[in-house]
Formats: sequence, C-alpha cells, structure tokens
Amino acid sequence: NVPPRDPFPVVYTSGSNLPDRNCVQMVDALPLILEQVPAAVLRFAGTYAPGLENELRARARQAGVEASLELLGPLPYLEHFARSFRAHVGCVFLADTPKNHFANSNRLFEYMYCALPVLAEDLPGPRAVVEAARCGLIVDSRDPRAIAESAAYLLTHPEEAAEMGRRGREAVLAEHNFAVDYARLDGLYGRITRGIVP
Repeated sequence: NVPPRDPFPVVYTSGSNLPDRNCVQMVDALPLILEQVPAAVLRFAGTYAPGLENELRARARQAGVEASLELLGPLPYLEHFARSFRAHVGCVFLADTPKNHFANSNRLFEYMYCALPVLAEDLPGPRAVVEAARCGLIVDSRDPRAIAESAAYLLTHPEEAAEMGRRGREAVLAEHNFAVDYARLDGLYGRITRGIVP
C-alpha cells in the first residue's frame, strides 16, 4: 500500500539540485501552476549547487510566490522515500547533454516506486521508460510554461495521475529493480563463461 499524500498538492524534485536540472525554470513555472492550482507547493529537497538555493528563493520572492516554495535539505535514504511518498508529482528534469541523453536518473525509478506520476525530460532514456510504463508526461523543462501546463494537468486530474503512479510502481516492482537486473547480468556472465557470445 502507498502511504497517504500531503493534504495539499506538492510538485517535487529531490537529490542534487543543480542548474542543469533546470531548477530555475521550475520556480519560474510556479506562478503559472498557481493560476490553476492555488494551493500547490513546489518542493525541492536534497543538496544545492553553491548559490542556487538563494537564487531560487529570490526568483520566487520576485514573482510573489515565495510562500508556495519549499527548499528542504537532504535526508537519510529511508526518510527520503517517506518524504517522496507524500508528494503528488515527481519531476525528473535534465539538461540535454551526452551524459543524460540515454541514461536515466535514479530519481525517475524512486518516484515510480513511490507511485508518483512523473514529469520527465524529453530525452530518449526517460522517454522510453515513461512511455513504456505510461507513468507520466514528457516535458521540455527549458520552458517554464510547459512545466506548468503538465504539472497543473496532473494536479487537476487526480484519478488519471493516480493511475499513472500505479502503473509506474508496478513497472518498478516487475522490471526496473535490482533483482531483475541481477538475473540479466548473471545470465550474461553465464553465457560468456560457456563461450556463448551474446
């Protein structure tokens, strides 16, 4: 069973908050989200690049939405999951770099495990996972309006969002986990030792 969510809608991102995760664009999206979902909160958690925490606060203050921004610190791993379970939407945004092009962030699978519908970057790796599991929406996070429209859609369609979250959790439990990957790796090494080249 999934623990209860916070009583107010939370758009969430966690981990290493860095400029190339388009954190500033998320804050710029917040006023637009609040136009459709006035009770929404944008919550960051984890560590911050030098100066970024102050920049996010300043941008929110300038836009008049500082009361709807939460900047939290890191937590031990299990407590991090408890915090993630309380959110309503999980954001996995990444700059379009060679490193990020086909890789997937751990956050994507953590949010899926927590049954969060995800907003995932429009890159091949995240897109493949999210579209296969039908567990969220694809977003160009360079565009604050795109972030806002997608986040507001999920927050104003709770049944559809919950179904996305359910499918994401099922995909992690069935496929995207250590036990499954270990079995694949073990099988690969077994074939190599028997001289069967994959």
